[in-house]
Amino acid sequence: VAGPAKAKASPKGGLLVTELRKRLKALGLPINGSKAVLEARYEAAVSNQDSEPPAENSTIDRQEVKRSPSPSRSPLAKRPKVEPQVREEEEPEMEEVEMEELDSPRSSLDFAADLEAQLDHLEAEAAQPMPDSAPLAALVPSEVQSAAQGPTKGQAQSISPAQKEAEKEEAEFAKDAKAEGLEPLATGEDMLPDRYRRSLGSPHQDLIEAVVSSQAWRRPGLRNLVRSLHDLDQVERGEVPKRIHELGDEKLAELLLRYQEAVERPLQAFSQHLKPALARRIHVGTMDYMGGSHESYRRTFEFIEMTNTWFDLDSPTREISSLYRDKLSCSYKPPAVYQALAERAVDKRDSFRMVVKVSCVATHILKLQNVTDWWPKLWQEKYCHLSAATVAFLWQFPPSFVYSDELVRRFERLIEYLNSPASGVQEARHIVDFRDGSWYREDVYDFLRKHRWCLAWLHLNNTSGWASNLPSGWTDRVQTTNFCFCRLFGPDGQSHGTYDNEFLHELFDSCPMGTTSYVLFGNKETLEDSNPDPVPATLNAVSFRTIFTKMDFVERIRDVRYKGKCPRILTPEETLLINSFYLRFSQKARAHGIQVTSPVCSQWTRKYKPEAPKEKRSYEWYFPDTGDRLHLGLHDAKEEEDLWVFLRQLTGMEDLQAAKDYAWNNAGQYGLEAFRREDVSLLVGSMVRWSEKARMRGLLSSTKLNFIHKDGKSMEFLLSNGEKLWLSTEDLKEEEDLWKWILDLSRVPVQKLVPAEPAKENDPWKDGSWKRNAQEMWDRKRKEGEKGDWWEDKTFKGADQASASTQVCWNFQQGTCLHGSKCRYSHGDAPAGSVQGQVCFAFQRQGFCKWGDRCHRRHEEAPKRNTDRGSFWRD
Repeated sequence: VAGPAKAKASPKGGLLVTELRKRLKALGLPINGSKAVLEARYEAAVSNQDSEPPAENSTIDRQEVKRSPSPSRSPLAKRPKVEPQVREEEEPEMEEVEMEELDSPRSSLDFAADLEAQLDHLEAEAAQPMPDSAPLAALVPSEVQSAAQGPTKGQAQSISPAQKEAEKEEAEFAKDAKAEGLEPLATGEDMLPDRYRRSLGSPHQDLIEAVVSSQAWRRPGLRNLVRSLHDLDQVERGEVPKRIHELGDEKLAELLLRYQEAVERPLQAFSQHLKPALARRIHVGTMDYMGGSHESYRRTFEFIEMTNTWFDLDSPTREISSLYRDKLSCSYKPPAVYQALAERAVDKRDSFRMVVKVSCVATHILKLQNVTDWWPKLWQEKYCHLSAATVAFLWQFPPSFVYSDELVRRFERLIEYLNSPASGVQEARHIVDFRDGSWYREDVYDFLRKHRWCLAWLHLNNTSGWASNLPSGWTDRVQTTNFCFCRLFGPDGQSHGTYDNEFLHELFDSCPMGTTSYVLFGNKETLEDSNPDPVPATLNAVSFRTIFTKMDFVERIRDVRYKGKCPRILTPEETLLINSFYLRFSQKARAHGIQVTSPVCSQWTRKYKPEAPKEKRSYEWYFPDTGDRLHLGLHDAKEEEDLWVFLRQLTGMEDLQAAKDYAWNNAGQYGLEAFRREDVSLLVGSMVRWSEKARMRGLLSSTKLNFIHKDGKSMEFLLSNGEKLWLSTEDLKEEEDLWKWILDLSRVPVQKLVPAEPAKENDPWKDGSWKRNAQEMWDRKRKEGEKGDWWEDKTFKGADQASASTQVCWNFQQGTCLHGSKCRYSHGDAPAGSVQGQVCFAFQRQGFCKWGDRCHRRHEEAPKRNTDRGSFWRD
C-alpha cells in the first residue's frame, strides 16, 4: 500500500513521524522508536527492495483489493497491516514531535527487526551452493544420502542391504510423522510465537501500536481505560499524566495489565466462593497456540501444551533422518529460546502453566535408547529453565512403538534413571501417549500405576488408520495416578471437526471427582476449511470451560436450594453465591435488575408451576419498588449467556462514540484485508459492551469484520462457521452497558466471600474403580464389528445351513414360503400375534385353500351368519 498523495515534510527536514509510521506499516515493519530509528529502518527497507519503490502519488483503491489466501502460520510470515482511511483531519505536528521524545532508545521491536535481518542473511547464505566439506552434509548418514540421490548405473540391478534398511527406516519415519499429524516449522519458528518472543515487556504490544497510531481510538480509548481503572480503584490521580500524548507505551502496557487483573480478580473470587472440598478441578487449553497470539490465548486460558518443543534436538550434531530434518524442520534450538519463555512463565503479570512435550529424539528417533546420552542435555540446557511453570512432561510415542519385551525394558531403564537424582527431575510428573493398541493392556496399566505415570486419555477419529490400530472414540480411560490428562483431536478426522455441547457435557462427567484433570483440544481444522479462524480447538476449549464452570456452580446451587426449611431467606454468603451465579448465566436475571446483594429466598416450585413435583424447590426475588416477584430455576441458567465470556473480551479501551466514528470513517470498505485486526477487536469489544443484541448473537473479539455499508452504520461480520452476522452502530446503547455488572461484583469485599474448602483427593485405588473403564476401547470395537457393513448379512451362512440362521422367514409366517427345508431363513415358531394359528379366510369363503396342508392357518368352516339384524333404533 503506497503512502499519501504528497509526502509531508517536517520543519526540521525529512518526513514526519506520522508519514514514516504509515510507510513502515505498509511494509509490515515495526513502527515504534524515535524518528532517527524510524528513518533508518525505512531507508534500510527501501534499499533492500529488488524493484523501485512506488511513486509518491500512486494510490490503491482498497475496494478493489481481492481476497488473498490465508496467511502462513509462521510468526515471521505476517500479513501486512493496512491502515484504514480516516476522514478526520491530521493531528497537529507538535503532538507527534512530543511523542518521539517518549520512545526508548532501543525497544524489543528493534531487536526483532535485527533478528529478521539475521534470518534473511541466513536464508541468503543457505541459497548459495555449499562446499563439499559443508558440516551439514556430515550430519546425514551416507546411506541416506545415497538413497536420496537414487541408484547409479552400477547399482541399478542391486541394492545394498544398508540401502534397504535406510529405505525401510525412512518409510517407518514417514508413517510415524503422518500419524502424529505434524506440520513442519517455518524458518525461524520456535516454541514461542514471534510476537510472544519479541514483546517480553508488553504483552499487549499489538494493541498499543494500533491505539497510539489511530486517530479514531487514541484519545477515547486511553480516556476510557483510565476511567475504568478509576472506577475499580486501581489507579490514582498522580499516576496518569495530564496530557494524553505524555502517556508512554511502557505505562500504557502497565495500565492494560492492571485492567486485566482487576477484571479477573472478582471473577476468580466468586468462582471459589463456597466451593466444596471434593470437586472436579479442571484445567483446559489447546495443543499450542493454534496460530494465535499469546495475548489472545492468555485472555481466556492459563494452561497450554507446548508441542513445538518436540521439534527440538538435544545437540546440534545429532544425526536425524531427512524426513525430520527437511520435511518437519526439526533442528537444534539454543537454550536462549527456553530462557525467554521462562522469563514470561515466571512473570507475575503473565504467569501460566504448561506441559512440555519431550523431544522427538527421545520418543521417535532413538525410542528411549541411551537415555543418559540425550536427557542430561535436554534437561540441563533447556527444560530446567521451565521447571517453575512445568506441570508434567509428555512422552508421545509413534505407531511403530509396538509393545515388546525390549521396549518394556527400555521403559524400565528410563523410569529408573528419571527417578534418580542424576536426572534432576526425580519429583517430576510424566504422561505417556501410546499410538498403538498393543500397549492398552492390564499389565501396562499396573506398570504405570506402580510408577505413578499418567496414561493419556485420547479421543480421536481413526477411520483413515492414521493412529495405527486404535479404534475411533476414547482409548481406555484408566486413572494410573492422581491426575488425568485428556487429549482430543476431533470427531471428524485426524484433527478435524468441532465437538458439540452434548459431547462436552459427557466429557465433564468423565472427569473424576476429587481429581485434577487437564483437558487439551487439538482439532485445528474442519473438513471444509483447512485453516479456519478461529480454530475449532479454541471454540471447544472456551465452550468446555463455560460448561464445567457452570456445572461446578450447579452442585453448590443444589446444596443451598435444599438446605433447611422452605421457604426461607438465604444467608448473606448464600445470597452472594446465588446472585453471582444467575448474574453470570441468566440474561433474564440481568434484565430484571438483580444485583449481587439482592435478597433472595428458597421457594416451592409449585407456587409458579403447579405441575412440578411436590418436593421441588427454586429461588424467588422480590422487588419492593415495583412489587414484582421473579422466579428462577436451574433451567434459566444458560451457558451461551455467560457474562464472564463477554467481560473477558474487553481491553478497557473500547468507546461507544469511537466505534460509531470508526464505522463512519470506513464506510464502503470491503474484504477482510481492509481492516486491521486490532481496530476490529476494539470495534467488536465496543459492540459486546454496549449491545445486548451483539452479545446474544455470539459476537466475540475474534469475529472477523468483512464489510461496512456505505451508510456508515451497518456492518457484516463473519462467524467461525462461515455464517454472516449483520449488526448496526444503532444497536449501541448506553443502558445496555455490561460494565455495571463488573462494578457491582467489585464492590463486594473479598472478606465477605467464603474461600473454597481445602481440596480433598479422591482415592480410586481403594475400591479398584481406577480400572473400571479398562478394555472399553476393545469392547466398543468388538460391538461395532458385530454390526458389519450394510451389504453384509452375518446371519446368512448358505442355503444348506438354514437352520443356523436366526432371521425368521417372513413368507413362512404368511404361509407362502415355497422353499421348505432349503429356505435360507428360520422356520421356527412364529412369535405371538403372528398369522400362524389364525383362521384361513380363503378356506372359509371358498371351502378350499390352494396351499392345502402347507397352509399355516387353521382350516375351519365359517360360522353360520345371523340374518336377523333388528331395527336400527335397537342396540
